[in-house]
Amino acid sequence: MSDEAAHQRARELLAPDERLVFIRGGHCEHYDSRRDAAPPVGAECDNFRPFKDHYYVYTRARADQPLNLTRLGAEPGAARVRGVTVVQVATRPEGKQVVVGWFRGATAFAEFATRPFPPRRPFCFEASVDRAVLLRPDERTLVVPKGRPGEMGQSQVRYASDAAGRLLLTDWMIDIVREIRRREAARGLATADDPRPGPTPRQRAAIDRFARARAIEHFAALYTTVTDVHDHEPFDLLCSNRGDRSALRVAVVGTTGEADSVLVTSAAVDSARAHRTALFIASELTWADAEAAVLRPDGWRRDVIDRWTPADHDLNPTAYAWHNPTFKPRRR
Repeated sequence: MSDEAAHQRARELLAPDERLVFIRGGHCEHYDSRRDAAPPVGAECDNFRPFKDHYYVYTRARADQPLNLTRLGAEPGAARVRGVTVVQVATRPEGKQVVVGWFRGATAFAEFATRPFPPRRPFCFEASVDRAVLLRPDERTLVVPKGRPGEMGQSQVRYASDAAGRLLLTDWMIDIVREIRRREAARGLATADDPRPGPTPRQRAAIDRFARARAIEHFAALYTTVTDVHDHEPFDLLCSNRGDRSALRVAVVGTTGEADSVLVTSAAVDSARAHRTALFIASELTWADAEAAVLRPDGWRRDVIDRWTPADHDLNPTAYAWHNPTFKPRRR
């Protein structure tokens, strides 16, 4: 295949100005040192540890300048470049080198910086949580070839471009990017064609319905009465038994992501601080049909916090209601 044909195939898979790079590191289950039981493999052990809605991603390098940004389309001397898809590669315990996850729309840095959380180890990519995917161990089936020319060699970084930064995708890279796109669509995540983060309104409604239904099933086995009140209360369910002096309030959260960081409303937090409340989280939801907003009934994770009393240090503000002092209502 000619270079021009290969370039055209790359452009059909990636958004304009999107660049692609593969990075290799040790194998972990969660890539979050707070959760992985095995000894850390290096700074990459926290590549999927969220901090204020971002991941701070490390790849091993021999120098203070871990990345050649001109290979990612940047001008010579640039300190950073945006719009990079970073594919995390690792060798499974049984020996296969596979894709374990990826980060869309990441910012790549020419020099190492320090992560904003302890232990303050280095990073060289920053990525938004809502555009990243960490595959479960049983999902890590995308094999990354190695050993032959054009495959991933001994280097920890494999650029999908030539020395001038012009995209140059090999067949194995194209196969992996296509599979990444397919899996993103199944999860309802942003893609190169649809850069909007998060699920559509229809998908969001399906996620909420699924989570509430599973929560009702859970609490119906524990309480005589379980009432769905989500349409007029800051929480979702009200549970009670005969003779109880007070009912249990339940806030329900559904997400296609992991349960380590979830979105809750300020009204739900205020209610939980004032009343006995449980938090039910249905996470790692996957789509049977993303376009039709149909979720798979299995493979998801349940977390129940029986006494949910959210503390300030566990909350990260993601939005504010701003009062506009210059606003004047229109005359009618």
